[in-house]
Amino acid sequence: MANDSGSGPPIRTPGEAGLLDGVLDALPGVVYRCRNDPDWTMLGITENVRPLTGFGPEDLVDSATQAFGRLIHPDDRDRVWNTIQDSVAEGGDFRVLYRVVHRDGRVHWVVEQGRRLESGELTGYILELTGPLAERLGRQQGEVEALRSRTRDLEILQRVTGIVNEEVTLEGALKATLPVLCRDIGFVIAHVIMPQEGRDEGLPDGDELWWVQTPGPAVDALLETLRATPHDPELGMSARVFRTGGAAWVTELLADADFICVHEVDPLPVTSGIGVPIRSGDRCIAVLECYTAERRDFDAALEALLVQVGVQLGRAWEREEAVRRSEADRARFRLIAQHMDDVFWTGPAGDAAREYASPAYRTIWGRDPLELRRDPRSWLEAVHPSDRERVEDVVRGRGTRGYEIQYRIVRPGGEVRWISDRAVPVADGEGPATRVVGVSEDVTERTRLEGRLRAAHRMEAVGRLAGGIAHDFNNLLTVIRAQSDFLLMDLSSESPLVEEVEVVRSAADRAAELTRQLLAFSREQVLRPRVVDLVGVVRNMEQLLVRVLGEDVRIETEFEAGLPPVRVDPGQIEQVIMNLAVNARDAMPDGGVLTLRAWSETLTAEVAAGRTELVVGARYVRLDVSDTGQGMDEAVRGRIFEPFYTTKRSRGGTGLGLAMAYGIVKQSGGTIHVNSTLGEGSTFVLRFPPVVDAAVSAAPSAESPAPVGAVAGTILVVEDDPAVRRVADRTLRNEGLSVRVAPDAETGLEMLEAAPQEYAYLLTDLVLPGRSGRDLLEEVLRNHPHVRCMAMSGYAEGSPDRRMDLPPEVAFVQKPFTADALLRALALVSA
Repeated sequence: MANDSGSGPPIRTPGEAGLLDGVLDALPGVVYRCRNDPDWTMLGITENVRPLTGFGPEDLVDSATQAFGRLIHPDDRDRVWNTIQDSVAEGGDFRVLYRVVHRDGRVHWVVEQGRRLESGELTGYILELTGPLAERLGRQQGEVEALRSRTRDLEILQRVTGIVNEEVTLEGALKATLPVLCRDIGFVIAHVIMPQEGRDEGLPDGDELWWVQTPGPAVDALLETLRATPHDPELGMSARVFRTGGAAWVTELLADADFICVHEVDPLPVTSGIGVPIRSGDRCIAVLECYTAERRDFDAALEALLVQVGVQLGRAWEREEAVRRSEADRARFRLIAQHMDDVFWTGPAGDAAREYASPAYRTIWGRDPLELRRDPRSWLEAVHPSDRERVEDVVRGRGTRGYEIQYRIVRPGGEVRWISDRAVPVADGEGPATRVVGVSEDVTERTRLEGRLRAAHRMEAVGRLAGGIAHDFNNLLTVIRAQSDFLLMDLSSESPLVEEVEVVRSAADRAAELTRQLLAFSREQVLRPRVVDLVGVVRNMEQLLVRVLGEDVRIETEFEAGLPPVRVDPGQIEQVIMNLAVNARDAMPDGGVLTLRAWSETLTAEVAAGRTELVVGARYVRLDVSDTGQGMDEAVRGRIFEPFYTTKRSRGGTGLGLAMAYGIVKQSGGTIHVNSTLGEGSTFVLRFPPVVDAAVSAAPSAESPAPVGAVAGTILVVEDDPAVRRVADRTLRNEGLSVRVAPDAETGLEMLEAAPQEYAYLLTDLVLPGRSGRDLLEEVLRNHPHVRCMAMSGYAEGSPDRRMDLPPEVAFVQKPFTADALLRALALVSA
C-alpha cells in the first residue's frame, strides 16, 4: 500500500515486509543498500551475505561488528572504490569484479552491480561467481597478482639500488633501506647485525641497526629483550645465516628453538621472520633480518627479493670499504711524502709543468711547493741556466715514455745542488699516457763523492804509472850514475872529460831525486816504520822549520798531552811536515802564522761525511798544519795532491811536494785532507791510527859502519836487469870482494843451496820475475841465518796499498845507488 502524499517511503504492512524479505532472500545473490563511504556502511543487506562472508546482517548493518568494506580483498579495495566513484560522478550504473575474503580466509569472486540513489546512498546486488568462470577469474587474477608482485619487487629493488648509489656509507644505505622494506612489504621490524670483525668500524649501536615500522608496548618489550640478551653465535636468525651462508625462513618463531629468547615476550608482536646475508664477494659480512606480525609461509619470490637487497647492501659496504682504503692509501701517501727525503712529483705527460711536489721540495729546491699550483713551470726556472734547455727537451720529448736525467738547480741563496730525476708515465686505461709521476733526488753529496772517487782512482792510476816509470828509470839511472863513477875512476884528474862526466853524474843525481819524489807519491818507497811519539817528531823539527820559513813567518804549536804513539817512518813524516811547511810559506808571501796542532780525535759522522776511508767512532792521532795564507778555491783543492800539478810554475814549482806528502801519509796507514777557502788560509789534516799498548821505539844508533876490508866471504847478487847486475858486480869487485850473480830468485836459491857455506852476503832486487826478492829474503833468513842480507829497489813489490816494510836486519839500498851507498850497506850488515 502506497503513501498518499507520495513524499515518503512506501508504508508496508508487516505481512508485506516479510513477503518482500523472503523474495529478496530467495534471489541468487546479495541485495544491499549502503552509504557511499569507504567502509560500505550497510543500511540493509540480505541474509545471503552470510555464506559469502561468514557475517550476517546483524554484523554488517551500521558496521555493528564488521565493516563490509574491510571484507573486500586489500589488493582490490582501492580499485573498487575508485571505479564506483567514477561511475557515480558520471551519473551512471556501476559494475565491478572483485574478491571478498570470508572470515575463515577463503576468497570468493563476486560481481557487483548498482547505482546511486537520489539520497546519495548506493543500492545494488552482489553475485558470487562459481564454476569454470570463477576458476578462470582466479587464474587470471593470480597472474595479475603475480605480475603485480613482481612489479612491486622490481620497484623496491630499484629504490634500494638508488639508495645504495646515493649513500656513501653502509650505515646511510641501511637507514634508508629498512623503512622501505617495512613500509612496502609489511614487515613490523627490520634489523641488521654485523659482527665487529666484519668491518673496521661498527654500526651506530655497536654492531646492530634496528628499524621499527609499528612501534608499541609489545614491540618495545621485544626490542628490550633482544638487546639485553648477549649475542650467541649459535642461536638466532643471524647465527643460522652466518652458518649456512644462505637465507633462513622461520614461519613460527615461537616453535623454533633458536629463538628461545623471545618465548618469554607476551604478547609476541611478531610471528614469522626471514634473514638474508649481506655479502662482500664470498664472505657474509652482515645479516638482514625482517619480521612480520602475521604468520607468513615461505615465499620464494619474497626471499629472492630480499637476497637481491642483501646483494645491493653488500655493494654499499664494498664501496665504503674502497673509499676507506683509498683514504687510507692517501693518508699513507701523505705520510710517506711528508717524511721522504726525495721529492715526489706529478705533472701532465709531455709537458714541463709539475702540478704537485711533496714537502721535500722545500728542503731541496728551497721553494714552497704551493708555488707549483700558481705556476707549474716554476720548478724549471730553478734549473741551472746551462742545464735548462737540455732538461726541458728531455721532459717534453720523453715524458710519455719515462726518463732519467741529472741536472743542477740553483737555490734562492745561490747554492747549487745536483738533482737526479726519474719519471714514469701513467696511462688512463688502455689509452696513451696522460700523466707522469717522478722522484727527484738530491745527489749533490753523491756527486761530490763520485768526484772524489774518480780523483782517487786518477791518483791511483797516476801513482801506478809514476811508480812504474820510477822503477825503470831508476835502473837506467843506476847504470848511468855507476858508469859515470867508473869513468871518473879511469880518467886522470887532468883529463878534459872529467868535467863532462861530472855533469852527467850530477844530472843523474837530480833525476834520482825526482824519481824519489815520484815513488813517495805512488807509495812505492820502502819505509822503516817504528813506534814513535808524533809530537816528539814535530818538536825535533821546530828549529829547522824556523830556518826554512824565515823571520816573517811565526810558528805556533798546540800539542795535547799524553797522546798515544803512532807507527810511522819518522824520517818520512819529517819530509811530509817539511813539504807542508814550505807550501804554507809560499802561500804567505807577506808573512803569516804557521800553526802545528796535535791532538786525539774520536771521529763523528759529521766529520767523516763523504770520506769513506775514515771510520765513524774510531780514534785517531791528528796533526793539523794550518797557515794564514791565500787559501784555495774548489778547483785547486780538487787537484792539490796530483803529481806535477802546481800553482807555482813561474817560481819553479815541480808539483811533487804535496803529491809526495800524500803518498807517504797513505803508505803509513794514515789519511790526509785539506780544508781551505780562498782568502782564508788552509789547514792540512793528517790522521794516524794510534798504537795501543806499545812503547816508543828508540832511534837506531848511529854506529860507525865496519870497514869494508872486514868483509869476508862471497856476495851473491840477484838482479834481473843485466846492466844493473854488471854495475853491482863491478862496484863490489872494485873493492876486492868476491861476487857471484844470478838473474832471478830461483837461480839464486839454487846457487845458495849448492854451496851454502860459500856465501856470506845476499844483495837482491825486491822486484824480480817469478819469485820476488822479498820471498827470497824470507827464505834465506829462515834457512841460512849466517847470510847477511841487503835489498835494493827503485820500485817496491805489490800494490800501493801494501806497506813495504823490511825486517830490521836487512839493509836497504835505494836505486839509483852509488858505490858509497852500496859499501855503506855492506858495512852496516857486517857490523
